[in-house]
Amino acid sequence: MLIQVLVFFLLYRNTYEDCNHNHSAVEDHYDCGCCPGISNNNGQVVGFHCHKDDQNSILRFASDEESAFAECVPNCFEIKYPIQEYCCFWSPKLGCTILVNEKYFSNKDLCNNCKYFCQRTTGDGRSSSYPQKLILLLSLLLIGCNYFQN
Repeated sequence: MLIQVLVFFLLYRNTYEDCNHNHSAVEDHYDCGCCPGISNNNGQVVGFHCHKDDQNSILRFASDEESAFAECVPNCFEIKYPIQEYCCFWSPKLGCTILVNEKYFSNKDLCNNCKYFCQRTTGDGRSSSYPQKLILLLSLLLIGCNYFQN
């Protein structure tokens, strides 16, 4: 157990040290944030979620043109307005990333806002235990039908 904790710490520290800002939007005061350790469980799905104040800041388009924030924004998104708070992105290529206003660069808790969206299941949002629940429900239904027939 101690070895696992030590390995996790070393990986987290090394990943964190690699975080830097590309400052491609210095005049707008937002940039790619650093959220190491948050996995993307959305499979091949590409998506985003923004703070309520930034919902209209992101435009999705059908082009593969590279984003101005290629380190954290998948190619199919364009930043339409400056980011006031944060936007989370997930994709198979980039994993779970965040575009954040400069006032939050040092706020590591902000990554927790992306964690829910990056670690949810793919598809229609059903939990990964959905098949087991369905089998249980069908089994109970079958038992109930047999009980009332006798």
